[in-house]
Order: sequence, then structure tokens, then C-alpha cells
Amino acid sequence: MSGSINVFEDELARVVRPDLFRPVPPNDRDLSEHLQAITTDVHRNFPEIQFTEIFFPIESEPALQFEGFHRTAEQKDELLNVYVDPATGQILGTTDRFFWLSRIRDLHVRLLSGRTGLIVNGYGAVLLLILALTGVVVWWPGSLRWRRGFRVDFRRKWSRINFELHSALGIWLFSFVLIWAVSAIYFVWPEAFVSLLDRFTPTRESVHPTVVASPSPNGLFPVETFMIKAEALKPGYRVLEVVLPSEKHDPLVVVVAPNGSFRRATHLFFDPGTGSLLRTWQRGNAATFGGAILPWLADLHFGESWGWPIKTLWAVFGLVLPALAVTGAVMYWNRFLAKKWRRLARLNKFR
Repeated sequence: MSGSINVFEDELARVVRPDLFRPVPPNDRDLSEHLQAITTDVHRNFPEIQFTEIFFPIESEPALQFEGFHRTAEQKDELLNVYVDPATGQILGTTDRFFWLSRIRDLHVRLLSGRTGLIVNGYGAVLLLILALTGVVVWWPGSLRWRRGFRVDFRRKWSRINFELHSALGIWLFSFVLIWAVSAIYFVWPEAFVSLLDRFTPTRESVHPTVVASPSPNGLFPVETFMIKAEALKPGYRVLEVVLPSEKHDPLVVVVAPNGSFRRATHLFFDPGTGSLLRTWQRGNAATFGGAILPWLADLHFGESWGWPIKTLWAVFGLVLPALAVTGAVMYWNRFLAKKWRRLARLNKFR
């Protein structure tokens, strides 16, 4: 259910926080010319936050967004997003991990329990995969009656309707459940997943590369310097995101694309101290089957890349999981627990 809500996270955020998504007046000035002043102002207003990413305005999200965190005394990261009007530099507002949409996302991904919840969620995805695969075997009614497994006869008694509803939902949406389980496993254990896939089809080279930069004693060049370099290397492309180095050997990454979409964006890795280009990598540009699978796993899990009709479909289909859980629990009661309950009731009656 949390996944179905997360599909419409952007739309819900616009409704509950319209101040962060109000139309931004057109700005004839180049944003890169004023980014340093805006960045300085954001740091002055939030000195305790270590900002790690800057998202640049796109049509669906017209604000300039700074994403960062504050490490508490308990060594926990308190997340914060700061939204800025790119035309005026005015800070529009903030959201943190206690924003209710952020809490739902955290519930879906980490069960509100950090790294531990993420791992538990991963094992849950493994169990879901096992249930989906064994469910197909249990569902198979035989070569002569297999068509009946796709239907629900509402004229039968309620326990039979529950059984047929569980079976029909499971087989009709089996591929979706399979995709959600496999992609969730990949999100939790990406290295192990890629290593396994790499045994069957070359995959490693299509994964977001790990690039090591040399530590600079002079600090970081201005961010707009890297933006200008990226736009010169990729004429006609627009900057979508800048990933700032958080460790001393991290590169600075500028993400650019010609159409404002992250699906096939190009990542330019720069040495933050010297300003030199270290590597170029394009998401989704894979020459192998394994390399093509990984970007699709993310797209198919979230269903956010093809507009609101597909998002609506994904949100509705996502509700099949709680439906399967409820009908499966009722089946377990009817077949096992009810018999034990009646047996215990008879024993207590004759004591």
C-alpha cells in the first residue's frame, strides 16, 4: 500500500506543499552565473547541513533543490531538502524526513528502521519471490482445466470465492509481483545482484562506475565551473543534477541530458580539485542484455517513467499485494487454523 502511495509522491507533494512547486517566473539570466550566490545563501541559512546533491529545475519540479543531511550525536543522518526559486534566489521552503510523504517512503524502503529495516525488507522481497514462484506451481489446475484458474465464480460459497480470487489475482498479476520482488532484491543488494547477473551476461560495465578522485588541498572549485565544463562537453544538453563529493576521494558528478529525463542521462565525473574530467558514463547505454536489464528494473518497479496512466495502473496493481495477503490469510484460516480452533474448542468443552 505504501508503494502505491509512493507512485504519486510528486503529485501529492504539489497538493500539500504548493509553495514548493509554484510556477517560477522565467529567468533570462543563466543560472550558473548566480548559483554561487544562491549556494552561499543556502549554506548561511542551514550551516549545520552537509549538502550532497543539487537538483536543477525541470518542468515537473520548477524549483532549485538542495539535498543534504545533518549527522546527529547518535550518528544518525537527519535528511533535509531545501527548495529555492531559481529566478530570485528566495528560499521557498524545506522538507525533512518527518514530512509525512517522506515517512511513507521511508516506511516502504526501510520500514522506518534505517539500514536494519532495509535488510529486513530485502529478505521480505526474497520471501515474496519464493511465494510467487511456488504460487504458480500450486495454482496449476492441470492441462484440461487451466483456463478455470483465471476466473472467479461468484456463485460459489464464500470460502471458494476467496480461494479463486487469490488464485486469479496471483496468476493475472504474477509478472508484476515477480518484477517488484526481483527489483527490490537488487535495490537492497546491488553488488551481489550484479555479480550474479554478470555470470550469465556481461553486466558490470553498465553499472554506475566507482570513480576515485585525488584529494585536493585547495578545496572545491565553484560548482558553476563544472556546469560550464559539462555543457561545453555536451552541447545541447542541460544540467539536471550535481552530486557533490562527501568524502575526500569522491568525484564531483554533473548529470546532463538533452530532454530533461534521467532515464538516459549522461554522468560526467570530475576531479573536484583540478577540474579535470575523469570519466563519462551514460545510464541505460548498454551493449549487453544484462546491462539493459538494470535500468529497466528501476523503471518497472516504480512505474514513473511513462506518465500518469501507467502510474495509475501501477498504483492499482500494487494493491494486489495486500489483497493476496488478506485472501491468503483467510485461506490459511479456512484450511488449518479453523480446524485446530474447533478441535481445541471441543477439548475445552469436555474438560
